[in-house]
Amino acid sequence: MTIAWRTAASLTNQEKQQINNEQNAASKQIYNEKHNGATVTPNEVNNREANQQQRTANGLRSGQMTSGEAAAPIRTRRAWRSRSTTNAPPTVAR
Repeated sequence: MTIAWRTAASLTNQEKQQINNEQNAASKQIYNEKHNGATVTPNEVNNREANQQQRTANGLRSGQMTSGEAAAPIRTRRAWRSRSTTNAPPTVAR
């Protein structure tokens, strides 16, 4: 089974904006944690999600990951979030 990843040019504006927003949020979080003496320990799920977002941002920045590859985890997180609110099985568009 072959998965065809879309190039950055074929991402929708909404997907591009979502990736940009997540990168900005991760950057702000890193800045705040670096410059804040107080530390807050997030719950395990939020911590994993923050780590995943940081890995995605690092992969995009280094060129090891394309925008299309970065969008796949976003769609997965959205599907799981909608599942947790609707109790429906997740659907992930590829």
